[in-house]
Amino acid sequence: KKIEENFWSKLNIIFQHFPLSFRDEALFAAQAIECVGEQNKELYYSIIDASYNKYSNNNFSLIGFYNLAEENAIDKTELETCVDSEKYEARALSQMSIGQSVFGITWTPWSVIINNITWEYEIIWGAYPYDTFKETIEKLLR
Repeated sequence: KKIEENFWSKLNIIFQHFPLSFRDEALFAAQAIECVGEQNKELYYSIIDASYNKYSNNNFSLIGFYNLAEENAIDKTELETCVDSEKYEARALSQMSIGQSVFGITWTPWSVIINNITWEYEIIWGAYPYDTFKETIEKLLR
């Protein structure tokens, strides 16, 4: 949120899926988030935030996510039908493949900060505080 507040006019923020195979429901979670966006594009990022706030890496459940989505005005039946169709599986796996092949990403969390003019980039491996991102963004904007 602080990055958005301080750099909004200078950034494009893009969320990419990276469903690691050892996380049992990661691929279903990625599809569920896409299905939420299909129902309501405005809720896409807020449901991601709500999910991260509610679940750690160890206690996520797809059923719990369905309930969380329903609490945020998403039609639960339509969401379940969409996830069961697996229509967003290829998108999630493709995003992971791009992260691996283009940037050498092998685990999460990670962020790629890219200057849209020069195409210079830096990868931030891990979960770091705002100041780390701020310093990297300012460096790339120079």
